[in-house]
Amino acid sequence: MKLFLSSTFRDLAEERDSVREALRKKRVSTLAMEDFLAAPSTPLDTALRHLRDSDLMILVIGFKAGSLLPDGSGSTYTSAEYDELLRLGKEPLVFVKQKKRWWERRPSWRNEERRPRAKRALDEFKARVGAKWTWDRSEERRVGKECR
Repeated sequence: MKLFLSSTFRDLAEERDSVREALRKKRVSTLAMEDFLAAPSTPLDTALRHLRDSDLMILVIGFKAGSLLPDGSGSTYTSAEYDELLRLGKEPLVFVKQKKRWWERRPSWRNEERRPRAKRALDEFKARVGAKWTWDRSEERRVGKECR
C-alpha cells in the first residue's frame, strides 16, 4: 500500500516527520513532497502524479493555508491535491491540528493566516473537507507522542 501525505509544509514539518516515521516503522511506502526529485513538470503536476500512484491520502490540516496556486484561483496546493483525490474516487484519512491556549479548557483549531486570500482559502478548504469527512481532532503534543 502506498500512502500520499498531504499538508502544508513549513508549519507542519514536525507532524509530517512523525507521520512518515510511524509509517516507515510499519514498512508502509509514503509519497511526500520531501522525497520528490527534480522533474520537468510543475510542482503541482509532480504532486498530482504521485497522488495518482497512491492508494490512500493522509491529509493534515493545520493553522496555515500554505502556498496559493499561481493560476489566481485562490486555491492552495493542498486543496488541489484533495480535489484530485475526490476526482479519482479515493478517500482521505483527515487529521486537524489543534492547540490549547492558556485560557481554553480544550484544544481548538484556529486560522492563523494573516494574508486575507490565504485566510479565506484555508477557511473554505477546512469547511469543504469537514462537510464530507470526519476527522481526528488531535492535540499538538499528543500527535507527536503517538506517532513516535
